Amino acid sequence: MNIRKQLPILAAMLFTGIVNAQVQHGGEPYQWLEKSAFSAIDFVSLPDVDIDALKAEDKVTEKHKDIPLRFAYDHEVSFDMNNSGSWLTTKTGDRIWRLGIESKGAYSLNVTFNNFELVEGSKLFIYNEDKTYKIGAFTHENNKSSGTLGTAPVSGDKIIVEYHEPAKTQLQSKLSIGHVAHDYKGVFKLAKMFGASGSCNNNVKCPISAGWEAQVSSVSLITLSNGTRWCTGSMVANTSGDDTPYFLTADHCIDGQNVTNWVFYFNYESPACSPNTDGQLNQSVSGSTLRANLSNTDFALLELSAAPPESYGVYYNGWDNSGATPSRAVAIHHPSGDVKKFSIENDALTSSGNYWTVNDWDDGTTEPGSSGSPLFDQNKRVVGQLFGGGAACGNNESDLYGKLSESWDGSSASVRLKDWLDPQNTGNQTHDGYYPGTSSLAEAPSKIDVTIFPNPSDGIFTVAANLESGATVNVLNSVGEVVFTRFWQGNSVQLDLSRYSTGIYFVEIDSNSGIIVKKVNKVR
Repeated sequence: MNIRKQLPILAAMLFTGIVNAQVQHGGEPYQWLEKSAFSAIDFVSLPDVDIDALKAEDKVTEKHKDIPLRFAYDHEVSFDMNNSGSWLTTKTGDRIWRLGIESKGAYSLNVTFNNFELVEGSKLFIYNEDKTYKIGAFTHENNKSSGTLGTAPVSGDKIIVEYHEPAKTQLQSKLSIGHVAHDYKGVFKLAKMFGASGSCNNNVKCPISAGWEAQVSSVSLITLSNGTRWCTGSMVANTSGDDTPYFLTADHCIDGQNVTNWVFYFNYESPACSPNTDGQLNQSVSGSTLRANLSNTDFALLELSAAPPESYGVYYNGWDNSGATPSRAVAIHHPSGDVKKFSIENDALTSSGNYWTVNDWDDGTTEPGSSGSPLFDQNKRVVGQLFGGGAACGNNESDLYGKLSESWDGSSASVRLKDWLDPQNTGNQTHDGYYPGTSSLAEAPSKIDVTIFPNPSDGIFTVAANLESGATVNVLNSVGEVVFTRFWQGNSVQLDLSRYSTGIYFVEIDSNSGIIVKKVNKVR
């Protein structure tokens, strides 16, 4: 394959997917650009929240991993552009609608739109009173067939929802807010979430996770139940290689909910092993559709409303449905809603009916909030998702994971995985994962065994291979242009893209053993 000829076409395909998938489109709210005082905005005050009562309930429920972790209280509301907020018209004829929402004492607020339909050219922002945090713009590209949208938390107890409609727009958008979540534990570096998990947990940037960078990138923290609870899950591949954004989590995370408003946060990680540092919640996808679920094995397969943008560097996991007992296992998860963690079991698992039992984690553990996170076997393939168990820092108790092999078959497509993950009906018991957008590369067979780590990275990464002699290494950008070339002699070489922009690059290794191309992703 001529990689230089194929990359421009591939890049165009990828860019089209990114534009349609991105949750936020940038820009500045009108309020941030004008000089009017905030007193001009109407604030609606929500009822006080009984924090002590909520925390008393949490002391009971947080003992169980089969109950999603709660961090916020759900205010049911009914706000729309006709009954709430205020309108103004700019000198150019544009129309602006703004609504202030206050829930006293909240660390952050997030909203669920039960009616969300933006016309082309319009924009929606949500930001806090002191203008230190915003999300958006949301545009017509965020419209979904469900007509709903869940949003990420915005720090502070007073937020402004701002809608901007151009003068040329003839048809007004439809917006109504049905829920406002009052964060009483602290999404942003406070009581629960960052730093909340036990000290025995390992950040995913620690040496223990070396070689698992792809699987790490697949795992996402989830906001569910109208923005009030946490779970974990991961992307999974299907045999067609069509990049359908399937997402595996636990059935008990659904608990009768409508998954169309869930928000999925990727790459919420500490940037270093130590010191433990908070990550970013700025890479998210909103909304999903339930494809299949079954309480007997506690699995739920969702299809995200949009594929994670290529810039997120998200991997789609491989899987094993054979039921063969893993000789060792790894868990990647968000315990207590904390930054992503890595746990390892070096002994064989125990088969317990529909579940795998991890008898005692050798390094790390799981906690409430880890529910639905993937269990990987020694071949880095998903074999199940977390149901529950008593494992925690300081004990030797076990965890239970619903078996992917037992979730594979069933009476219909709505209660089994095979229709979705093997749509070509190959009958294969194992399937390898991949980064979306690479399935069409069809790399030529090669005797070179190449490993790139970390990947994604900050631009500095190592390429290791079993070369018999030296090789020429070309690094190409996403449109097929050679960024730099160097000669490589030895078992490994460190490459540095730190001065280049973030995005997708390709490492082309040309040696006597043949040519192989590997994809790398610079994320920061």
